[in-house]
Amino acid sequence: MFKNTANQKIIVAVRDELSGALLSGDAANITAVISKDGAAAAATNDVNPTEIGTTGFYVFDLTQAETNGDLILLIASTTTANMIIEPVQIYTKQSDISGHVWHVAKTGNDSNTGHSFDAALLTLTAAITAAANGDKIMFWPGDYAESLDINAANKALTIEGIDKTKCRITHDLTTFGVKLGNGTSLKNLTVYLTHSPLDYEVIEFGYEQAVLGTNVSNIKIEDCILYGAMDGIFLSGCNNILIDKCYVSSKWDSINYNNSTGLIINKCQFYTDASYGYGIVANAITSNTYYTGSSIINDCICTLICTLTPTSVAGIRCSGKNIINRVVVNVSGGDAIEGSYGIIAYSETSAKPDIILKNAAVACTASGTYYDIANSGGNVHLENTHYDTTKTSGAITHGASGAIAAVKTAIEAAGSHLALIKTETDKITDQIIEPDEYIDTTTTPWQLVRHKKGDAATEYSRKDIKTSADVDVTSATQIPGKLTEPAT
Repeated sequence: MFKNTANQKIIVAVRDELSGALLSGDAANITAVISKDGAAAAATNDVNPTEIGTTGFYVFDLTQAETNGDLILLIASTTTANMIIEPVQIYTKQSDISGHVWHVAKTGNDSNTGHSFDAALLTLTAAITAAANGDKIMFWPGDYAESLDINAANKALTIEGIDKTKCRITHDLTTFGVKLGNGTSLKNLTVYLTHSPLDYEVIEFGYEQAVLGTNVSNIKIEDCILYGAMDGIFLSGCNNILIDKCYVSSKWDSINYNNSTGLIINKCQFYTDASYGYGIVANAITSNTYYTGSSIINDCICTLICTLTPTSVAGIRCSGKNIINRVVVNVSGGDAIEGSYGIIAYSETSAKPDIILKNAAVACTASGTYYDIANSGGNVHLENTHYDTTKTSGAITHGASGAIAAVKTAIEAAGSHLALIKTETDKITDQIIEPDEYIDTTTTPWQLVRHKKGDAATEYSRKDIKTSADVDVTSATQIPGKLTEPAT
């Protein structure tokens, strides 16, 4: 028996005290008391047990509180003459919950076990406290007004919503939405700032991000919608990060990764209106210009529509080493004091930024000084990129020129994390072409299988097919309602 865990049972037998024969039909006459760790006994919550068929064996259902002890003693008795019930003594152990899936729902209660939808917890915070390293927390539609500090919990957890548009973590200007820990995965959810800041207003500077990460590694953010006041995503001193298929919006930087390495951004949309306040430097994507960073950015759309008068704005502002492929960048509006940029390589340290930009379209328009492409003291190389050639600043190389080798050498010198980047990039490249999929009817439940185009042996994912009532789909007569992760 697991300690402090609900939905567990104790079975007793009613026997004739002389012959030992089992007695059936005696449930209404049986009661019990329970003692934990030698404390005074109290009546069980389950007043009368349930008989198993007509066997003479009877089941008591225990509450979580009734199992919260190292030694559980259940003493049952019957009012039927000449019948006896032996007491039951059980030593409990801590529940081994590693690998569990925890459920959170607006209909839940934090005193529940959390191990199913019917026994869901009410808050994500309670689930994080209860979960073990490596667990998954699934939460059901609703607004959860919580600020989640996964880093403080010191656990590698997956937080996943059932429906990313309806499963929302809300936060206000005094908190972050989610603070990442080592090994955190966020999937299929929304983090949403409940109201916007006033012009000039800075409330709790540094705590206005939808997602915040400081000195953590091995992060995945997939299929999420993130709205932040200052930043949508802010990463400092982080490494090995994958951001995939996300929409990120903010009023300052959509994503700011300073002093962070091994960042892969794939198939995302970034938007900012630079309305956090006057005099800011706003960007759709930026690696903070005072620190180095490295990234691979694939298949993204970056939009910055400015209505105020910031110091400077850019669609993508890069320090460090960066490979950017298949992006669309659009910057428009406003009169930035120090200029508006589609893409700029820029650093305020001695480290020179490097950008390889391929298969891109970049446009920047503003009422003041503006450039589609700019290089401030680094290396910028373009291949198959569409932009206004009259709107550039600084040295820019094109095509297969000799400069490309120097840039690649500089990138390779960035550190051992590039081996991981290459591995992850190879995986992403395989999936750029939409995969094939089929329904596997040999499994229970049926599963939707996605695999490499033209290669069924190389599977990307399997999802269980359920009805809207969470019933396994096992025949063509059932109507599929959702896809879920296969049970482990």
